[in-house]
Amino acid sequence: MKSNQIYLRFLSLLHAIENSDELPQMDLEAKRLLEVIAIRFDQKTPLTVTEAMALNDIASPATLHRKFTQLLNLGLVDAVFKDR
Repeated sequence: MKSNQIYLRFLSLLHAIENSDELPQMDLEAKRLLEVIAIRFDQKTPLTVTEAMALNDIASPATLHRKFTQLLNLGLVDAVFKDR
């Protein structure tokens, strides 16, 4: 399969998922933060609070904190506190 076909299939699947009633509605910043958290979780390197607050390409630290709280309230992420 050609790369442009793969990308178009990916977009088609993404739109189908986003337009379903299965997922709660989120804005772009919350989705991007959730994507980063999911990727890091899959890589077995969970995102720390410090790393999350440094994602200034997504939003400001205050906005990121608000979006993380939204994701927590939606039950899409968990906060785990660890002592070093």
